[in-house]
Amino acid sequence: AASLDVTADNSGAVLTLTAGTANLAWTLTVGSRLTISAYTASDSMSDDLTAIDLVDSNWYALVLTSRTDQHILDAAAWIEASIKIFGVASANAACYDSGSTTDIAYLLFAQNYERTFVMYQADAATTYPEAAWMGREMAALPGSNNWAFKNLSGVAATNLTTTQRTNLYAKKANSYETRGGVNITKNGTMVSGEYIDVVIGLDWL
Repeated sequence: AASLDVTADNSGAVLTLTAGTANLAWTLTVGSRLTISAYTASDSMSDDLTAIDLVDSNWYALVLTSRTDQHILDAAAWIEASIKIFGVASANAACYDSGSTTDIAYLLFAQNYERTFVMYQADAATTYPEAAWMGREMAALPGSNNWAFKNLSGVAATNLTTTQRTNLYAKKANSYETRGGVNITKNGTMVSGEYIDVVIGLDWL
């Protein structure tokens, strides 16, 4: 591989490497005399969402790329104090375990949040079915739609047993399953049990 022209600035405690050619992808090979420390965010989720909202508050629905429970819980707490909604998906099978009290579905359900919905989907660790659901339903005029029985583009259905489904719904979580040969969402509720479309309709009014 060809070497790139790189300018190094090691003033202070930080070493900054700047490529001489802009917009050209590059990699850094780390030898025995150079180590890279993992970056740790200094701001909380609440701080970050507040900062985003201060720059532009003209947004309504939030999806996180992070699947870390604490990130989700922090974001849900922030959203609850706003006029916005938050969608979460999980691939954790504990979501449909009636004895689990540590999965994200239970943790959100225990908070009785009115503005956060959670769905279980087997591929949720690497895909974002909640984004597909929002993308389909948020385009509709409030009051003209509900979020149940919808087909999601690009999302694989996850079939549950009757017991698993019952346990999942007891935590007010949603599913995306094949019923009658059709892939559909169920039940379209926030973790409080209120319907998603009702919350959106009230906000719109």
